[in-house]
Amino acid sequence: MSQRTKRIVVAVIALLVAFSLIVPALAHSQLVDSDPADGATLDTTDTVSLTFNEDINPDFVTLVVTDPAGDDVTDGDPAVDGPVLTSSIKPTANGAHTVTYRVVSQDGHTVSGTVTFTLTGVPTPEPTPTPTQTATPEPAETPTPVATTDEPVAEGSGFTLSLGVGLTLGVLALAAVGAFVGYRAARQNRG
Repeated sequence: MSQRTKRIVVAVIALLVAFSLIVPALAHSQLVDSDPADGATLDTTDTVSLTFNEDINPDFVTLVVTDPAGDDVTDGDPAVDGPVLTSSIKPTANGAHTVTYRVVSQDGHTVSGTVTFTLTGVPTPEPTPTPTQTATPEPAETPTPVATTDEPVAEGSGFTLSLGVGLTLGVLALAAVGAFVGYRAARQNRG
């Protein structure tokens, strides 16, 4: 073999070795199977399972299943077993359901995507009867109690005062006027 041929063979072997080291580094986790299968139509299911081509990191997974109205029907946290991600669901309506997932492969690369399936046999929940509204009766107006005494009542300006209350207010008014007059007289004597 000539020197030139030996160099070409060594270069080709070196390239093959380098390529065999680079290709696995470029390969990341990818979804290889789902249950229900993407695009499948089935009566109903209570679990969703995604299988990847390699183990996924159980610390960094997200899986949400939404019904046709966009409501989350995922029931609890998803479980990871090597390359398989599983979650329970509680479907409440027939129609297209979407599985949205986000996982991290062992090399730290994030993989995300969606899978859709259609349910046709989800039992329709019976409507909850609406309680009938009963009219709350308005409370009867309570009459305002009128103070009664054995003393004669003074009548006059549209309201009723007992004689005792009137006398007490009169005495207090006279005391206040007397105090004011005394204060003014004392001030004038000082000045």
